[in-house]
Amino acid sequence: VAHNSLLIKDPNETMPSGIVNSGGQRRPGGEKGTFSAWMSSGYDTGTVLDYAYDEINIVPSYSYIKGDITRAYSDKVSEVVRSMMFIPLSDTEHPAALIVMDKVTSTNPTFVKTWLLHTQQDFTISGTTAIIKRDTDGYNGRMDLTTLLPANATYTKIGGVGNEFNINGINYPPESMGNNGCERGLYRLEVSPSSANATDYFLNVMQVSTASANANPLNAELIETDLLAGVKIYDRVAVFGKNKARMNGTISFNVPGTEISGLKVTVAGASEGTWYVYKDSDLLCTADATSDGGIIFFEGGAGSYIVTKGAISNIVTRFSSATPTVALATPVS
Repeated sequence: VAHNSLLIKDPNETMPSGIVNSGGQRRPGGEKGTFSAWMSSGYDTGTVLDYAYDEINIVPSYSYIKGDITRAYSDKVSEVVRSMMFIPLSDTEHPAALIVMDKVTSTNPTFVKTWLLHTQQDFTISGTTAIIKRDTDGYNGRMDLTTLLPANATYTKIGGVGNEFNINGINYPPESMGNNGCERGLYRLEVSPSSANATDYFLNVMQVSTASANANPLNAELIETDLLAGVKIYDRVAVFGKNKARMNGTISFNVPGTEISGLKVTVAGASEGTWYVYKDSDLLCTADATSDGGIIFFEGGAGSYIVTKGAISNIVTRFSSATPTVALATPVS
């Protein structure tokens, strides 16, 4: 139940001796003595699918990784894919945000799926948002969590003194709590869908700030189609392909707002190659997605986007001669 992992609870899952069924990842066994042993016998629990960061700017506009972690779980799942993107923000009160996108398909729709967030202090919940502060022991941090998917998610707070390590209604404290373990467990937030589904998507946005400033969180707006899901926050747009396989063909989505320009847009999970970016029926630019990263990165405004591998002949472009081109991770103005 630790490490902010995903839980998928099969109530009939067989557990090793002494292990409580929390719904977490499987336990291959004890420590291995060689690397080859680690890479066999069930210890190979995941594969990195995509990884990329903005290689142009000194402070990268994004850092991104996507992994298939299906093998980290038992046969209670058929697919578990996690994508994460860290983005620095130019807002002085909220310098950064972390976006986590998960796809979980269980072999039985009734298996409860849970997204975890552990905290060192109590936190407040309002609907599908939470305020988490760390302002004891000399710290002055705050994190605002917004859950955009699943829709109508259920928030559950677990923890408190004597209840720090609660699993299935029973507290399991470690044998030794130590004398100065200020980083040991205290609370956790569990986020789950409100209905049973074979496949669920989790999209969580975490933005950081200074606790003493008590600044209102930035608005995080959901962007979703059948093919992708993502968020607009401040002057950033980040959308993720919903599936393990890279997106190919045509990608379309709408960015809410009134901005004419100045939004930095990342489309994660695109197949390798050159993509044509159309905004409101005009050709905005082309952008290259690499085999390692699968990121389409460009600047634009609010409006309707179509991103495709080939030029669309029936769309009138604003460029009568050469197509403008954007190098990998270089914004277009």
